[in-house]
Amino acid sequence: MLRLCVFISLVTSYANSLNMQLASPSRRVRLRYSAIAGNTEKVSNIIAEACRERKDIEVSVTLIDDCTSVDDCDIYIFGAPTLNTGAGSDRTGTSFDEWAYLTLPNLDFKNKRVAVFGLGNCRGYSFYFCDAVGELYDYFQDAGAEMFGDEVDPKDYNYESSYAERDGKLVGMLFDEENESDKHHERAQNWLTTLSKQGFFN
Repeated sequence: MLRLCVFISLVTSYANSLNMQLASPSRRVRLRYSAIAGNTEKVSNIIAEACRERKDIEVSVTLIDDCTSVDDCDIYIFGAPTLNTGAGSDRTGTSFDEWAYLTLPNLDFKNKRVAVFGLGNCRGYSFYFCDAVGELYDYFQDAGAEMFGDEVDPKDYNYESSYAERDGKLVGMLFDEENESDKHHERAQNWLTTLSKQGFFN
């Protein structure tokens, strides 16, 4: 009888533990960004909230400087503005540039899923619109990450050229706080829908 009680207790404990695991968020997303002003932070939070509206997705949002390990998660979203306009490198003009040189080489992004986004000004800097998004894409692709959300239709934008455009598609979602802030929520939702279809959150 004692053995039976112990067995039942162990089974009950295991079932409760399993139920807790099933009830907890099954997909964790880390959103990391860099910024000088508050625009990229604003868009980061819009994307994060759009993620949380979807079932069983847990998102944490922090600055890129805090990203010193990728061992605890397999799904990442990175974002930055294009402040070093017209440059051939270090296009963000933020701490992301230094992080890419000093920290990224020490992180293992193999088997990690990554999507990138950025901010730019399609009127003021039409020939370099969101160039940093292309650079971020290169960083993580070269680091061995599996890239997602990289087939954005450029027809929704009005710019002359962008380093983020490859073979007629944009390699990440572009946002324009100065001219098209009213499209932020729609673009975030559309991008996340595409990411979901691609299996980014699986």
